[in-house]
Parts: sequence; C-alpha cells; structure tokens
Amino acid sequence: MAVMIFGVRPSSLFTSRWMALLWGVLICLTAVGFVGGGGKGNDGAGGDQTALPTDAAGDPITAQDVAALRNAVEAQ
Repeated sequence: MAVMIFGVRPSSLFTSRWMALLWGVLICLTAVGFVGGGGKGNDGAGGDQTALPTDAAGDPITAQDVAALRNAVEAQ
C-alpha cells in the first residue's frame, strides 16, 4: 500500500506527464510561498531600501571594521 503524502497515490500521479508537471509546479510554488521569493523584501514600502549588514552584536559594519579584518587576515 502506497503512502499518500500529498493526497494522491504516486503511481496514479505520474501516469500522466501533465499531472506530474502540475505537481512539480505546485511544489515549487509552495516552496516560494513558504520561503519567499526574495526581491524587494517585506518592508511594505516596495522601495529600494537595503538593510545595512550587521555584526553578531547587531551593530552596523563600518568600513573601518572591514579594513581591520582585512589587515588581520593579511598579517597571518
């Protein structure tokens, strides 16, 4: 007896190429809906606002931080 994961038996799902294609598209749409499609973000403004990168403490990363890290790596 086949396990019904998505409500349809896999043997009957893949007997038709169109049903298999539809199933694949629905899986991809579910993944995009769950994870998100990227893009402009969820700020609601829809503008080109980009978030500044932050460190582990939540402080914004500055050019001085990047230069200090580069110097530390090159010194080794």
